[in-house]
Amino acid sequence: MIGQRGPRAGITVALCSLLPLAGCASEVALDRDVYKIAPKLILKQGEFRVVRTVRGQASCPSLLYIDPPPAIKAVLGIPASAPALTFALGDSALKVRAMEDLHSKHDLLGKPQILHNFVEEWTVANYLGLFAILRLSITAEVLEFTEKSP
Repeated sequence: MIGQRGPRAGITVALCSLLPLAGCASEVALDRDVYKIAPKLILKQGEFRVVRTVRGQASCPSLLYIDPPPAIKAVLGIPASAPALTFALGDSALKVRAMEDLHSKHDLLGKPQILHNFVEEWTVANYLGLFAILRLSITAEVLEFTEKSP
């Protein structure tokens, strides 16, 4: 009869509906740090001197900055460094802007210098969860290589 379905039809429909999800289950999550190359530089006493310390800063205001405790974030699957809910009112690429500010404070071009010993400092001024200002300060030391005396 038309319109009657047996138990096999129900199984077929269920398997066909799960077919699009099968590709998602086999997908491999890649770590973002896989393709980073970690340079290894061994500095010895007398080969360099600390020229100065430079600091770059950036901030971004936001509305509804709700940041629950780490235990609740773990249950919800939210990364520990991210708030649960926020609406940025400005450019939220704080790392990029802080590094641009840091590089504008000291000219490294044409000199045997490198930036070393980076420190990131994140602060949030949260006003009852309604308004917040997220600030990032990046500090680094400028090392200048000295010529070895024979």
